[in-house]
Amino acid sequence: MDERIIMDELVRHIRFPLQFDIKRLKEDIIKVMNIQWTNHYNQNDYDGKWTSIALLSSDGKSDTIYAFPVEKSELKNTDAIESCSYFKEILDAFPFEKAAVRLLNLSSGARIKSHSDHCLGYEDGCFRLHIPIITNPDVVFILDDKRLIMKEGECWYINANFIHSVANKGSEDRIHLVIDGFK
Repeated sequence: MDERIIMDELVRHIRFPLQFDIKRLKEDIIKVMNIQWTNHYNQNDYDGKWTSIALLSSDGKSDTIYAFPVEKSELKNTDAIESCSYFKEILDAFPFEKAAVRLLNLSSGARIKSHSDHCLGYEDGCFRLHIPIITNPDVVFILDDKRLIMKEGECWYINANFIHSVANKGSEDRIHLVIDGFK
C-alpha cells in the first residue's frame, strides 16, 4: 500500500472535550518558575529561547527532559512536581503509562522550526498530549499545514509524526504541559 495513502488516513490532532482549571494550572506554574529550566536538547530545531522542566523523569531529576525513552520504565516524581498538586491530579486522572511529562516554555519571539518527531503518533504505540497553561492569540502552531489554536486549559492530542512548527509572535511566553504516553 502506498505510504501516502496510509498517512492520509491517520488522525493528525484531536481537541478532547476536557477543560482544565486555568487558575489552578497557573498556580502550579508559579510554584516551578524559580526552578532552573533546561534549554531544549534539539538546539538545531529552534530559534530564540525554548526551555523545559521535567515533572516526571526516569531518574527523578527535573533537568532530565529527554522525551523519547528507549524502553518503558517507571517514571519518578521530580522536585518540580512535589508542590504542584493540580499537575499531580491531572496526571493521576490519565490511566495510561507515561513516557515523559514536561513543561515546555517557548519564549516570546521564539520559534520551533518545521520538523517531525519519529514514532510519536498513536498508531506507533506512543502519543503526545498538550495542555496549554499560558498562551496568547499570536502563537502560531502549524501541524501538517493547518493552524491549530490551542486555548488555555484545553487538552489536545498531536500526531507529531506529521510536520509541525510553532512561532510565538506574542509578547508573553507560551507554556504547555506536555504528556507523552504509551497506549
